[in-house]
Order: sequence, then C-alpha cells, then structure tokens
Amino acid sequence: MITIGRADQLDLLAEQLEAGRALVPSMHAITVAEAMARVPALSPAYVAGAFDEPDSREVDVNALYQGFLKLARQRGTLIVTDAGADAVEYRGGRWVVETPKGRFTAPLLINAAGAWADQVAVLAGIAPVGLTPKRRTAFIIEMPSDRPVTGWPLVNDVGGTFYFKPDAGRLFVSPSDATPSEPMDAYPEDIDIAEGVERLQAATTISVERIAHSWAGLRTFAEDGSPVVGADGAAEGFFWLAGQGGYGIKTSPALSRACAGLIRDRRLPDDLLRAGIDPAALSPTRFTGAKAPKTSTGVTA
Repeated sequence: MITIGRADQLDLLAEQLEAGRALVPSMHAITVAEAMARVPALSPAYVAGAFDEPDSREVDVNALYQGFLKLARQRGTLIVTDAGADAVEYRGGRWVVETPKGRFTAPLLINAAGAWADQVAVLAGIAPVGLTPKRRTAFIIEMPSDRPVTGWPLVNDVGGTFYFKPDAGRLFVSPSDATPSEPMDAYPEDIDIAEGVERLQAATTISVERIAHSWAGLRTFAEDGSPVVGADGAAEGFFWLAGQGGYGIKTSPALSRACAGLIRDRRLPDDLLRAGIDPAALSPTRFTGAKAPKTSTGVTA
C-alpha cells in the first residue's frame, strides 16, 4: 500500500508516517517519482509526497469467510439464515429467541448482529451501547487494455477521502464515505459514486467512462471507535461482539480468540494481554455504566 498526498497535505503525510512507523517500522517515505513508477496513472500535478507500507497484504475476504464457515460446520455448528429475531427473552436460566425458522434457546447469547446489534439488545430488554452504522460505497471500473493495473499497490489518500486498488484487471475504487445510516441492507447512492469518480480523476490521469459494478455496506462504530466485546454486566449470559467498524475481517481471528477467552475463562488469552489489549477498553460496560463482571485474574472483562 502507498499513501499519497497533495502539496497542502505534506505535514499530514509526515504525521501519519511517523505515527505509523511506531507500529509498522517498515513504513517509509518514497519520492513522487517512485510512487509514479509503481502507479503510472498517478497525476504529477496532484501527488506531492508519498509513503510506502511494503508489508501490507490483501485479505481474500471470501476465502477466509468460507474457511470460517467450513470449520464451524465441521465442529457441529448449526447455521440458520433468513431468521430474523422476532422476540428475545431470558427465562429459566436460558435465552429464548423466536424466529421465523423456529425457537432457539441457550444459556449464552452472543450479540454479533453488526448494524442491528443495538436493536437486538433493546429487543432483549438490554440498554444499547450507542452504535452508529455508517455506509461505505465501492465501485469497479474497467481499464483499457493498454493500461494494465496488475501489480499496482493499493493507493490510499492521506486525507481519507478515497482509495483504489487493482481487482482482476479492473480498478476497485471507494470514496471512503462514512455516512450515518439506519440498520438496513445498504445500497450505493449516486452522489457517493460521483464523488469517488471525481476524486479518482483528480488524483490520476484515469478518465472514468462507465461504472461496471457498484455496491455499499454498513460499517458499525461505537462512539470511541473501538470494538464492543464482553459480557453485558447488567444481564446474565448476554455477550457483546459488535462495533468492529471497517476492520471486522482483519480483526476476526484475534477478536474471536478474545471472545472465546472471555466467555470460557473470563480473561483474554495471554498473548493478547502481553500485546497490551485492555479488556476494560473493549467492554460494553464502558458505555452503559453497568458493573463489569470480574475475570479470573481480577480484571474487569
């Protein structure tokens, strides 16, 4: 991944590089010429500075997701779809969820409902934590055969207003929008696509003639931007896993292990604790004011 900036963004570019190197030491500044050698479509009238993150890698989201599903099924997980919760109630030491596909009961309910997580909590009679779903748009454009994009890095705008990357010979573009939304099956708005096109054309020599495909999704955030992971504190057997923002796939292996540790052992795995992860900073009780349950090490979960 390379991050680019205009002349008026050079200070911001330097700040982000310094902050990034504290976490990823391999990040380093590159010249405009080096950036353009990597991505010949960049406009020299736009790009005044850049830095490179050479060890950044792309996740094959579908392959990872299908792998998770396969492993879950192998371990006996029942996966039921198109079964929205009509009623959620705690009785007799178990959570009871009524759906169009039948009734499901368990002593532990994990609220991993994404944009709908606050709604699920309210349905269960539990205080919401104040999650905000935000729409993110993306679209695909065809590239001329004489302008191959294979081998290009992801190009990120230092101001966070767009990014683009190669995608099977085409170009994947996003205006990096974050428009607050109600929980819903999101769809792309024409204005967001138009802004993405405008930003791409300003930063490059690419002329967009046609949008091949577009879509949108919801990325759900807590007020402080951190995930909400942990026992509710005010309701027996109700566990939150929400607010991953736009980083659900990237954080899924670590957050899954965090959840398993907090549920089974009431503590985070040792390696996550050594990495400085504070369970209190993830806990839903930081918003609700409820008393967090104690972990096996005496730390609030």
